[in-house]
Amino acid sequence: MLDTGKNVGLIQEPYLYKNKVSGVLKNYKIFRGANHRKIRTCIIAENNVNMWMLNQFSNEDQVAVQVKVKDSNIVIASTYLPYDSPTHPPTEIMKELIKHCKDNHLEILTGMDANSHHTTWGSTDCNNRGHALLDYIVSADLFILNKGNKATFQNRIRKEVLDLTLCTQGLMDRVVNWKVSDTESFSDHNYICFKICNDFILKNDDFRNIRKTRWELYRQELQTSGLNFEGNDTLDIKAEKLESCII
Repeated sequence: MLDTGKNVGLIQEPYLYKNKVSGVLKNYKIFRGANHRKIRTCIIAENNVNMWMLNQFSNEDQVAVQVKVKDSNIVIASTYLPYDSPTHPPTEIMKELIKHCKDNHLEILTGMDANSHHTTWGSTDCNNRGHALLDYIVSADLFILNKGNKATFQNRIRKEVLDLTLCTQGLMDRVVNWKVSDTESFSDHNYICFKICNDFILKNDDFRNIRKTRWELYRQELQTSGLNFEGNDTLDIKAEKLESCII
């Protein structure tokens, strides 16, 4: 939601009927990549939101728009990172969009189905896709807005955090109330809700700013804190204590 009270939706793998995005209310406009047979992303917004398409950075796996918010412009993107891609994330079109925003001093927020695991954003484990994506996030000076480890994806056999919300530094303090919603989405992905404010707000809740980690001090304290293992501790108990110490 924008600070004007208008709703915007960043959608990955939308419901399609005859290759058209369906199930959207009539008072919403739909932004999607043009002339693509396989639509895996779109953005929807209320009709009176001042927003326009960035076609050069939009295809079947990414839709980017620029939106006027009072006295500034920001870029918003919906991105799908294919799990079956022969290369690790991010995609080239995502990197091109981030570079465009950096070169033109534009703030950007992107919501994505990353199909990548990393404990930094709350996944239960890490995989090679997650390591590659995290390396890019750090190198591109992006911030991870995810909080906690509540599953963004769940089906009958597993739960996982696969969906990310990223932004540049200028938006970091303007995105508030980020949460994974309990509202039924009728999908195997849960809704992620947040609000973009015009004024900077001091937030009391924590977020993961990994660039500010003092790694040497962290390692020293981890080595000297003591794990307090006891003689009758099982391997599972020792693992829990180690995890708690690391956190």
